[in-house]
Amino acid sequence: MRPAIFSRLTALLCTSASILALAPISAHAQSAESAPVPGEIVVSAQRRNESLSKVPISIAAFTGKDLEKTGITDVSELSKATPGFHVSPGATIGGGNNISIRGVSTTQGAATVGIYIDDVPTQSRANNWTQPVSPSLFDLERVEVLRGPQGTLYGASSEGGTVRFITTAPSLSQWSGKAVGEVNVNANGGIGYETGVAMGGPLIADKLGIRVSVDNRRDGGFVDQMSRTQTGQVLNSNINSTDNTSLRVALTYAPNDKLTITPFFNYQRLHGNDNGLIWSGVWPTSGKYQSFEQISTPFTDEIKIGSLKLAYNFGGATLTSITSGNWRDLSRVDDYTQVAAYNIFGASRTAAFMAANPNFGSPQSTATKQTLFTQEIRLTTNDQTAPIYGTVGVFLSSSKQSLLQVEWGDANASYPSAVYFLQGGALVPGNAFNYNVSSGPFPAGGILASKYQVEIDRQASAFADATWNVTSRLKFNAGVRVARQSYSFQYIGNGYFQGGVQILPLTSTKSTPINPKFNISWQTNPNLLLYATAAKGNRAGGANRPIPAARCAADIAQNGSIPQTYGDDSVWSFEGGMKGRFMGGKLSVSGSGFYLKWHNVQQNLSLSNCSFSYVGNFGDATSKGFDLSVSARPTTWATISGNVGYTKATLDQNVTGTANAGTGVAPVLATKGSALSFVPDWTADVALDLNHPLPWYGLNGSLRVDYQYAGQYTRTPALGSTLYNAINFQGDAYELVNLRAGVAKDAWTFSVFAKNLTNAYPTLYKSSQSGAANIFLMTSTLAPRTIGANFTYRW
Repeated sequence: MRPAIFSRLTALLCTSASILALAPISAHAQSAESAPVPGEIVVSAQRRNESLSKVPISIAAFTGKDLEKTGITDVSELSKATPGFHVSPGATIGGGNNISIRGVSTTQGAATVGIYIDDVPTQSRANNWTQPVSPSLFDLERVEVLRGPQGTLYGASSEGGTVRFITTAPSLSQWSGKAVGEVNVNANGGIGYETGVAMGGPLIADKLGIRVSVDNRRDGGFVDQMSRTQTGQVLNSNINSTDNTSLRVALTYAPNDKLTITPFFNYQRLHGNDNGLIWSGVWPTSGKYQSFEQISTPFTDEIKIGSLKLAYNFGGATLTSITSGNWRDLSRVDDYTQVAAYNIFGASRTAAFMAANPNFGSPQSTATKQTLFTQEIRLTTNDQTAPIYGTVGVFLSSSKQSLLQVEWGDANASYPSAVYFLQGGALVPGNAFNYNVSSGPFPAGGILASKYQVEIDRQASAFADATWNVTSRLKFNAGVRVARQSYSFQYIGNGYFQGGVQILPLTSTKSTPINPKFNISWQTNPNLLLYATAAKGNRAGGANRPIPAARCAADIAQNGSIPQTYGDDSVWSFEGGMKGRFMGGKLSVSGSGFYLKWHNVQQNLSLSNCSFSYVGNFGDATSKGFDLSVSARPTTWATISGNVGYTKATLDQNVTGTANAGTGVAPVLATKGSALSFVPDWTADVALDLNHPLPWYGLNGSLRVDYQYAGQYTRTPALGSTLYNAINFQGDAYELVNLRAGVAKDAWTFSVFAKNLTNAYPTLYKSSQSGAANIFLMTSTLAPRTIGANFTYRW
């Protein structure tokens, strides 16, 4: 880090700490307006414990029991119950998810949504084969979804928002635990199950506590692999089952009443037998959940996280240190059969070749490895009734992420004479930056393409966040984070599909983003909070792989030259909201409206003819909308709740490429007003929750019905742009109905459930993977109707 930057960070930290130190450390009587609300969720979104209704930001929170009661088992299901937060399953050619908050999302480059397990960041750079981490939801204390930029307290890659998964902490005073068993079956015959146990308590009373949880969940497959030669013949049924295994161990050691030491370990292994993408095209028309893929596409995502948290309470303030290491190993195989055929034969001859060679196959293997180390030290004042209170801190991170891709093919007499294969060994012989690759599974063929890249992200930042209690009801908050971030990228490629040897020497970028935040809140009475926020977030830039000039000549001529690097983008968000409890607590309402300006937007653009893509900074975008949550309890045994979110995210101007050298005309890559990809306009969730004693054996009965809606969205730029694709353009709106009924007595609960009761079958992701010719289609959809039973025992 340059000395000037270090000096500025140090000055910011020292100045902020001095201001906070002026706040009185002796507490005085807490006002009724800021007192905790009995029975309400306590969150730590602002790095301190506060009642949900007293936090002046847009946040949704779910306790672990809420997740169990609603049957939410993964991040995709969580998003359906959270307005403004959307997960599109299978949103890339590798089957990965796309996560967006308020229209800010990405499938390439640095993350736009921060993913945290406790205080540990887990995000990685996204590409078609590396999806965001999806933590296990078993044995969580709660989940917090923070909407809007969180750059001050959570740094880069939280420009859309942050999702925090808070694990159950060890207790120093009481043993507790739970055991869960579940079995289910979907409408296509796939069988799923879950077994999990969590337990914790004091090993030494008031000194040493432990919490351990182990869980294994299988989601049954529902996609069938079909024969390409025998109409209607199923080769393999329900090929896309997944197994998610997790282990968490945490200790809390309190040698005295001031110091706590918490080591934590998290292991998770997600394995899928197939990515669940559905291929169709030149073969006999497929039915629902039927795919004509040639190559099995298994994947394994293994994550290990270790952290050490130290907290020392000085009385007036608490000093916290969090050291973490994150090791991720993601390997997968993808079916590139159709892509290979198209790239060899082009639009005119591909269909005929595939019909004549039904057993032709071309697998691609990808391996992503990431190591991420972080260190955060922060000082937080304890007295929220002092004239000024807040948090100051520093944060350091270093991430190294590599990606290896190898595509193999078998020899075929029909190939043009220009097609050639590489054999195993050094990817680029004689190059210093290198990788040894395998010849692959075909004795008569070899490697059609191989690529290896390494990306290194480093960041050093200082942050401060302070709140001024203007009166007992009126508060003004301001914060800022100053960071120095660097990025480096190195790449090699080789093979027929790469146009021969490709070498991109070490390429580096640096930036110094400053992310401020301003918030004013007014607790008009103990039951109504009004607030307004202006906040900025940013995301680091990156570099593009080289594009084969000859193979992509038509695309380059149509869309312009490809940038080697792309810069940071940033978001300014303006938000106003309210949180209220009325009718003696029987009615709760929270909502916010937002206006968001996204500057220098990083967008991934697919070249329609040569199956490559690149990222560039393409102008600005505006996202505006609102989220609203209402919960009514007309009786002690009935609750009616509803959430609705609206997001309109569009480009502010035409996005143009490099002017054509001959005509001088710049191509229009995307038109002004085009909606940002994978952002539904409307989302909604309405639930009826009934709980009432039954007249038998002291049982308590429950019934919950959920209706969920996600509106239409787009996948490509709009009509009038060179990248518009009519077949892929529009994503389906869909409706879901879920049902859950149960009985409980003392420590045990038994429930039966149905998910996707109406068997909705929307097309979520769609891509031709054969240029504008649309010879093949690759799609994804939701799991079909799933019926099951769950038993939970607590102690």
